[in-house]
Amino acid sequence: MNFSESLERFEFLLAQLISINNSNDNNIANETIAVSLALNINELSRIGLWKTFWNKPFYRGIKVAIADKWIKSIENLLGNPNSDEGINFFSNIEAQFKSNNKSWNSPENYEFSGKNASKLFNLNPNFPKDRLYQVCKFAKRMQLDSDRLVENIKKLYDEFCADCNSNDANIHFQEVLSFFVEKGWGCITILHGLTDLGYSVKPDIHFVRAHKFLSVPKYSSELKNPTCPKALSIANYYVYNSILNLGDIKKIIQKVAPTDYEKLISQNRLEEERVFLRYLDKVIMDFSFQNIVLNSKTFSSLIDMNKDNINLNSVSIDV
Repeated sequence: MNFSESLERFEFLLAQLISINNSNDNNIANETIAVSLALNINELSRIGLWKTFWNKPFYRGIKVAIADKWIKSIENLLGNPNSDEGINFFSNIEAQFKSNNKSWNSPENYEFSGKNASKLFNLNPNFPKDRLYQVCKFAKRMQLDSDRLVENIKKLYDEFCADCNSNDANIHFQEVLSFFVEKGWGCITILHGLTDLGYSVKPDIHFVRAHKFLSVPKYSSELKNPTCPKALSIANYYVYNSILNLGDIKKIIQKVAPTDYEKLISQNRLEEERVFLRYLDKVIMDFSFQNIVLNSKTFSSLIDMNKDNINLNSVSIDV
C-alpha cells in the first residue's frame, strides 16, 4: 500500500477521532491536546534538549501518576527544573553505579553524595535511584558536550527527510544514542524525545498498532513494541513521507479539523514541518489509544469495501 492510500485511511480515522472528541460525554478534546503539543515543541538547543529529555527516565515503564509525584517533588525543591537551574542541580550530585550482582535497577547498585542529593532524599527517602542516576549523568553531559547531540539530531533528521530507507540514518541514530549510555535509556525513549522536538515520531505500542492499520491492507493483531531497528525504520518512513506529502496532510487536517489547522498554520513557517509532524504523531497514537482501530475485527475491511461510498471531501463519515 502506498502512502496516498494510507492518507485515505488517515482521513477516515481522523474524522472518527474528531467525532469522539466532540461527543457530549468526552470533556477532553484530544485533537486540542495534539495542537498544544505541536505548538509547544522545544527548540533544538542546550536548554531545549534538557527540557525535553531530563524527566523521561521518571516516566519509564511506570504509571504517570507516580512519576508526576516525583516530578512535583523536584519542582517544589527547584522551582524550574527545566532551566539551567535543573542542569546545575543534577550535575552537582555525585552519582555512582556499583554492581552488586543484582538487577541493574536495584537501589543497592547506586550511591549518591553531595548536598543536592541530601535535599532530594530528605524530601523523599524512596526516590528512585536508578532513574536519578540517569538524570544526573545526562545533566553532566549537557554541561560538557550538548553541541554534539544537537549536531547529530540535525544529521539524523536530514537523513530521515532525504530517504525513506536511509542507510545512514542508523549511523546518526547510534551517535544520538551514544549520548545516553546508562541503562534505562531505550531507543523508544530517545525517539520519544525527538518527537517532542518535532524531529521524529514515537513508535510505541499505540503508534505501531495504528501504523499497521494505516499501512497494510489487512489489519494485524500483533501489538508488540518494535525492536530498535524496526522503530527507527518506522520513524524514517513517517518523517520522509510526512514531509514529502505535507501538502496533502494539511488539506486533510484543514477539511476534517479546521480549528486545529488554523492554529497549526499560525506558526513560523520555518517550523511548519516539525509542527505538523508532532501533531501527526499524537493523532495517530490516539487512533489506537481511543480504540478507533480496534472497534471491530472487520473495521479494516469495512473501509476498503466502502471506499466508493465514503465521501472523503466531507467531515461527516458514518461507520
